[in-house]
Amino acid sequence: MTETARDAGPRRRTRVVVTAVALALACALLLVAVVIVASVVGSPRPSPDALPDLPDGYTLARPESGCGSGGCFLVATVTGPAPLAPDEIVEVLREAVTGCRANGLFDRRELCASVEVSGDGSVELSVMLRDLGK
Repeated sequence: MTETARDAGPRRRTRVVVTAVALALACALLLVAVVIVASVVGSPRPSPDALPDLPDGYTLARPESGCGSGGCFLVATVTGPAPLAPDEIVEVLREAVTGCRANGLFDRRELCASVEVSGDGSVELSVMLRDLGK
């Protein structure tokens, strides 16, 4: 075997490794671009589907939407079983509905839900879609 034939093997492997690394970087950049586009171009308002499911016996009134300095939100009044006071409804629902998660697989904005007693004594469930970076 000649010296040139022996040198061809390592060069070919180097080319394969460089090509594989370049493809991996291109895929990573494409994924980052998709996440950024989905997070920026997506609707600024949370969908009514974003409202969490409630336990049996609890119902939501039609949600109202709005936007503030940190993002857009949905707010709906919750009614619970008859003997429960508003504070008791909040305690029951707090663990079931509160918390934050990503808005979607590629839309990485935070979607946060909370429940509280409003100033008029009703129980309100709110879902907020936070703006990027807030």
